[in-house]
Amino acid sequence: MKKIIASILLVISFSSLSQVLKLSELSENDNITSKIYLLQTFEEDFNRIKELDFKAHKKEHVKIPYTNKYIWMKLSVENDSSEDILKYLVIDSTLTGEVTVFEEIDGVIVNETFSGSALEWNKRLVKDFYATFPITFNKGSEKTIYIKRKSHHTLDAHIKLIGAEAYSKQVQTNSTVMAIYLGIIIGLAIYNFFLYFFTKNVIYVYYSMFSLSVLGTALSMNGYLDFLFPNTFPFSENLLIFSSLAMVTALNFSAHYINLKIYNKKLQNFMVVIGSLGILNLLIYLSPIHQITGSYNGVIVDLLIALACLSMLTGGVIATKKGNILARFYLLSWIFVFLGVFLYFGSTFGLFPRNDFFRYGIMWGNACEMLIVAIGLSYQISILEMEKRTAQIQALGREKYKRLVRVLIHDVGNPLSLISYYVKKWIVDPSQFEDSTKRSKTLNKLLRGVTNIEALLKSVREEELLFKNSGKISNMAVIDVKECINESCEVLENKIHSKNIYIERNITDKDCFILADKVNFINNILNNIISNSIKFSDESSKIIIDCDVLNKKLYLSIKDFGVGIPREVISKFNSGEELQSHRGTMGEIGTGFGLQLMKSYVESFNGAVTISSNVRGETSDGMTEVSLIFSIVKRS
Repeated sequence: MKKIIASILLVISFSSLSQVLKLSELSENDNITSKIYLLQTFEEDFNRIKELDFKAHKKEHVKIPYTNKYIWMKLSVENDSSEDILKYLVIDSTLTGEVTVFEEIDGVIVNETFSGSALEWNKRLVKDFYATFPITFNKGSEKTIYIKRKSHHTLDAHIKLIGAEAYSKQVQTNSTVMAIYLGIIIGLAIYNFFLYFFTKNVIYVYYSMFSLSVLGTALSMNGYLDFLFPNTFPFSENLLIFSSLAMVTALNFSAHYINLKIYNKKLQNFMVVIGSLGILNLLIYLSPIHQITGSYNGVIVDLLIALACLSMLTGGVIATKKGNILARFYLLSWIFVFLGVFLYFGSTFGLFPRNDFFRYGIMWGNACEMLIVAIGLSYQISILEMEKRTAQIQALGREKYKRLVRVLIHDVGNPLSLISYYVKKWIVDPSQFEDSTKRSKTLNKLLRGVTNIEALLKSVREEELLFKNSGKISNMAVIDVKECINESCEVLENKIHSKNIYIERNITDKDCFILADKVNFINNILNNIISNSIKFSDESSKIIIDCDVLNKKLYLSIKDFGVGIPREVISKFNSGEELQSHRGTMGEIGTGFGLQLMKSYVESFNGAVTISSNVRGETSDGMTEVSLIFSIVKRS
């Protein structure tokens, strides 16, 4: 019984091996994968292969995992027409490795040719992305074809017999698709390099490194690098180099893009471990140890890529849940990656037609991914710009607050000092105010001080209007500078008397009208300058106030002969830096606010201010002169 069954199986086996393809039954672009016979073995000698048992494949595609064995394929073809026919035998994978084709007629090898991704472009039988072999079938004859394939890559392909016209169209399509993909990724990489130079944000460098490494992987996987550099190196056969670099740069970019260290430090460390293992595996592949490890390097890198993708996706989900806006772009880009992979494998396994669109699904998905991530990076610029504007608004708010504090602390003090001075005199010796004329003058000074404080408080309440129009005060009017000088000296009368300082006024007879706010001009400009001169002058010293008009400009200078201002302090004043307070010649305490506050108001009134000074020392006397320039206006 066993002998009968064995005999039946043997007959079936021989009958299947005797199956012959007729060219008349094939189309211009026919997939003959299901007609081939397949064998995996360590045997590489063709003469001994013929003695081994090939198995009918019967599937529409060949899918063989990593293996160190030789893959042998066999098919018989009969040209049943009346003329010779040229066909291209194509293994439509760019990762075929080293492929040898033997053509046998009546048990005799009539042709032996070599091609595949393991060969440099110019050494391939046909300069093509796929392993391609032109085979001439003589009329009325039968030919058996043996295919030997050796590679450390997986094999996922169709075996086709293609006519010359269909083959030419396929080559043109492959070249066009790869050129478009190359242009998209190179353009994105260059764009982000430029963004780095403008923004100095290293994330754009990480993106460019990531995109270029992915580009190298795609071009290597599809044979385009072999085409671009035909005499250098079989890039496709060394895809592991590019895929390892792409994995490492993708992990690095992803961690920075979604700012993973803030959301999950452990996951970030796990990604670092994966990247380190990927680099180690790459170094082993590039070393002589690879002769021992063989196809295991490919298995390892595939496993690491799977773990990297899983960790990057997990990081994106975590960052999205935490409210990271860029993480949304990141996850959206992964949707297109998965869609591209689905389209590719769907066409491979027959869910979709295996046309050019589906065949390049992974590349389209990757191009969309890179584009969406780049859009996210561009959106990041708008986020940073919004944050910058917010910071500027907050800084402006803080500056306004500081100005208010300066006004209240520094300038209200001067009229209060005047009021305090006369109130104390009245309490100590009321008799000196019995004279009605003197009493009236004193009360008028007190009233003027109170009025001054009220005006200052009103100015504070209107602070929001102060810089409404590009930093210019909105409620300005024509004021008389000579009148303002006299009022300022009156407000500071007690300070002047306390140090017995003589005020010399050299004021022109010409009209001295300028456009400014009178309250702020007196309190924040004149009072600040004169009170500083008093503060740093010695007792019985002199302060000179000069006011003149020349060429429609008003020149006002206030000069004292005190201790002087150091050069570095003047430099800070000119650059707008904060100034520290210093005690006066009689220990007077200040705030350090006055000079910068004065400068800001002078500029608000379209004026200019300069300070020149000599610091008192062994070889020179002290002197400080503050000079103001304003445009003269006519009094309406």
